[in-house]
Amino acid sequence: FSFRLFFLFLSLSFLFRSLFFLFFCFGFFLWSFSLSFFFLFLSFSFFLRSFSRFFFFLFLLYFFIRHSLTPPQLILNFKLLGFNRLALLCLCF
Repeated sequence: FSFRLFFLFLSLSFLFRSLFFLFFCFGFFLWSFSLSFFFLFLSFSFFLRSFSRFFFFLFLLYFFIRHSLTPPQLILNFKLLGFNRLALLCLCF
């Protein structure tokens, strides 16, 4: 059960992160047509980015509570699961 929830939060985070980049690039494409469309898609893309951070920190909070881990132990467990520490830090920003 815990791994299903873990991958659910992680995949939702990746989904909203990729939607952010999609809307961000599409907003720049619409800039040539209308400046109001550009700002609309740009603001929506930043909303999606904040939503992806919410899901990412939600699953981190779940792991802190579930396993009572300190942050270094959590990063070590990600390394044991095959996750790269650099990729984990890139998700935070």
